[in-house]
Amino acid sequence: MIYRNNAQYRLEKMTEILELIDYNGHAYIEGKYVNRDSKLVVYCLTHREENPTTFTNYIRSKTGMPCCGNVSKSKVLTGRVYSAETIEKMRNAAYERIRSPSADQDWRRSTASRQWEGEVQALFCGIRNVLLVVPNRT
Repeated sequence: MIYRNNAQYRLEKMTEILELIDYNGHAYIEGKYVNRDSKLVVYCLTHREENPTTFTNYIRSKTGMPCCGNVSKSKVLTGRVYSAETIEKMRNAAYERIRSPSADQDWRRSTASRQWEGEVQALFCGIRNVLLVVPNRT
């Protein structure tokens, strides 16, 4: 048996969500609360962005939308002052961080790489053809 929320519960949740949307300074565009995974589309009046999400994700987030979350994150980090010791530790950690092998990826996109690939394939195809032509030993 599949459990379904009753109509009164869904109405209460929808009202709760609409109040939260209004509190966050957003505008409700579309979405109908059936269960927690129902789709919801909200428009941010401050940043003029539309965001599709679910009812659960909107309730769980502090700000409601990613654009507002990025602004609040930026406000927290603005004006932060680090001690000389902390800056030195961050610099050393950046030097020790493992870098991605982008040089290898760049080489794979080069013409030399394609020529080498062609030669290897030709070599293997040649070996395969040689192995297929085996004299009959009867």
